[in-house]
Amino acid sequence: MHSTRAIRTLALGAVSALVAGTALLGPVPTAQAADAFTNLTISGLPTSIAIPASPADVSFTVSFAGPAVSSDLYYAPYDSASNYATVAAMVTNGAASVSAPYVSSPTSSAFVPGTPITYTMSLTAYKTPGHYRLTVPVQMRAYNKTTGYEKTDQIATAEFDLVASPAVTLAQSSIYGSGKFSKKAKWAWRFNGPDYVKGSTIKVYYQAKGKKKYVVVASAKLNATGDAAFKGKKGSIRKKGKAYFVLSAVPFSPTTQSGLYLIKKV
Repeated sequence: MHSTRAIRTLALGAVSALVAGTALLGPVPTAQAADAFTNLTISGLPTSIAIPASPADVSFTVSFAGPAVSSDLYYAPYDSASNYATVAAMVTNGAASVSAPYVSSPTSSAFVPGTPITYTMSLTAYKTPGHYRLTVPVQMRAYNKTTGYEKTDQIATAEFDLVASPAVTLAQSSIYGSGKFSKKAKWAWRFNGPDYVKGSTIKVYYQAKGKKKYVVVASAKLNATGDAAFKGKKGSIRKKGKAYFVLSAVPFSPTTQSGLYLIKKV
């Protein structure tokens, strides 16, 4: 009986040791897993941006989570292919060539996990209206004594519309009309605009001197380069007056109305 109790005691001790060993062999969260390089996001970028008449900047921020910066680890504003932040046109209104906004990337010292990093996108009056995709890469570079720097890339994207403002469209447009003040004459008109107004309908409104109403005296559809040469209605302009034109809306360019022009003898 004594020996049996001893064996039973030893067996229970072995089970206890086995259970304890199993607990020790279980997964233990590491600091590296908790600080994974992830969640690269873009914030503060408007979904629609009007093209300015004079140079202007649009700011947005980028943030991410990851291990703290140290003498052996830092972050950079590019990826393994040396690509920095870029903007690319996805859709335009048939523009022959595209001038996309330029994005300035901050220096590596600005990249701190959990801290918003400010980027700047530069715009001018001659950027192409359209739907764009912004791509922002960030790379984590961790030094390894054996293999050197180990590089990990993260990429975030955001999309937005770049829309032509009427002021910008008018600054890049011109109209010319000529003809006789006569019941039989058809005035000749010539309009030149930026190529992004392709397919827009132009209408010329005229108010004869002494009259209260403006009436449409000519219209045309703009060609692939945003231009049109067209004739007005017969006898619609018989004396001095005022005129303006209206361009109908097309993708990424709203309805645009000009100021007044004088119709007079020259």
